[in-house]
Amino acid sequence: MEVIMKKYLLISFLFLSLIFASERELSYLENFAIPCPIPKPEIVPLPPASQDSPDYDTLIYDENIRANAWAWNTRGNGWGMKFISPAPNIRLYGALVMLWDTTWPVPGGRRFLVRVLKDDGPNGAPGTLIYESDTILGTRGAWNFVLIDTPIVNSNFYIFYIQPDSYPLCPGLCIDGNSNAPDNVLWQYLAGSYSIDKRRGEWMIRAIIDWTPQNNNLMTTVFGNMPFDTVPRINFTLRATVRNIGTQTIPSGVPVKLRIVGPQGYVYEDIDQATTTNLARRQSQTITFTPAWRIPDTSGTYQIIVWHEFGDDEWRFNDTIKRSLGVASWITYANWNNPSYLTWAGPQRATRFNPADFRLTYPFEITRIKHQFYWHQQYPWPDSIFQFRIYADDGQTLLYESDTIRAVSYPLSIEHAVEPPVQINSGTFYVAVMPRSYSGHPSTLADNQPLGKSFYGSPGSWVSWTYGEFFTAVSVRQLAMVEEVDNSSVEFDITEITNPKKEIRIKWQVPKGMWVRISLNDVTGRVVKYFYKNAENTSQKGIITLDNKTLSKGVYLLHFETPAYKKTKKVVLF
Repeated sequence: MEVIMKKYLLISFLFLSLIFASERELSYLENFAIPCPIPKPEIVPLPPASQDSPDYDTLIYDENIRANAWAWNTRGNGWGMKFISPAPNIRLYGALVMLWDTTWPVPGGRRFLVRVLKDDGPNGAPGTLIYESDTILGTRGAWNFVLIDTPIVNSNFYIFYIQPDSYPLCPGLCIDGNSNAPDNVLWQYLAGSYSIDKRRGEWMIRAIIDWTPQNNNLMTTVFGNMPFDTVPRINFTLRATVRNIGTQTIPSGVPVKLRIVGPQGYVYEDIDQATTTNLARRQSQTITFTPAWRIPDTSGTYQIIVWHEFGDDEWRFNDTIKRSLGVASWITYANWNNPSYLTWAGPQRATRFNPADFRLTYPFEITRIKHQFYWHQQYPWPDSIFQFRIYADDGQTLLYESDTIRAVSYPLSIEHAVEPPVQINSGTFYVAVMPRSYSGHPSTLADNQPLGKSFYGSPGSWVSWTYGEFFTAVSVRQLAMVEEVDNSSVEFDITEITNPKKEIRIKWQVPKGMWVRISLNDVTGRVVKYFYKNAENTSQKGIITLDNKTLSKGVYLLHFETPAYKKTKKVVLF
């Protein structure tokens, strides 16, 4: 394993603590996934249809639009999907796996394996291995059928794609662009362990089953393009799809219901929707819950639950789907898509946040903290316990200290609720992790783009960490904020073209001499593109056109701001 060592020791006792720095640069030989650098979303030819036989069905989550591809740079790792069995006894006839074309990787390869496991591990995780293929020579740029022909009894199951060759002598596994699947469906296999995968999209892996369908089996299958995180105080349209996999036509009028539960006892329900058409075998309908859900101001995790109430249904284990949605206005200096270093510098590691860098106005509250650690097999953790701390502008005054927390390693992250929230009225603030072990472990993940915001040491004696920025983020809630200010002299609207569309036109007009700031953000609040960034004087009116030729399909937040006017609108490109 190639590891570039950068190590030095600063010996001085400060507040009875030894300040030390130690870091390692991560190389591509350390089990990292690599995305295709030239994605070209397109619909791919459908695989052979199972509809030719009444006893075969294809279980799918993807939309048959390959948006990108990934590969592990070390062999032996993989990705998988969890499938819900529609009956107690089925036969898994085969799997379909979509490989990227010959443009990537270069020179690439054709070999892969397929592995099938029961969901009898802890909390439904992959458990008993029931099938593993020999090495398969696949066709790049096409769906590949793998014959499995294995019975599955009283269990849901996983199908995993395993990469037997290291990058770049391997194929790329395709993924679509929208996250439609319920929780705990996407998984990864990394360094011998299975864990939930938080990548956007669905792996293009399908299951073909041989079974005897019931007369009545209505399945709730997927959501409609759900993010993992979004911001408070926006209207969010929720969708879900039901599919008839029984033999008999299901009449219209089946209730499809929505329930959302969240922090502080929050509950939201929509029980007024129903199917509007008869559903023959293998037909589906997508239900849109109206009106849109107004996301509350309280940060935290919200669980979205959708189910149908078809009275004659003969298999209740596929009636309900669930999805977790993080709601927070996160601010961070790190590029979380560029993990480059791990460090166990200590005794504490802190990020200094300047509210002006994020256009925050006082007062505001810190409601959540997020941090990402990295366990390296050559530098294991002697202890994984740590605490979060928040310090005031002087870097010494303690504003908050969490209980002890047990760290988890990349690709997972720790998200902690700050209770009660910490109010910031002026100045900067520090957010620190304080490991219990004198070794400085658990080790923190960082990028390689130093901005001068990350430090190690002790309160009041911080030393700049110069290799990059720690993977630390905080969620804030404005206490005095004008979300929309009525100003008749300012016009801003999405006009002419109904949203969602392939192209959306935005018009705006302001009084002479007034500056304008316009940005396009993803649903997490991160800026995708600035139209006017520096708030300089601009023309008094303009038109901006968004289309799916220059932007990926999905949900965006368009933020428009003048000295006395702020407004955010959701736009959807498909």
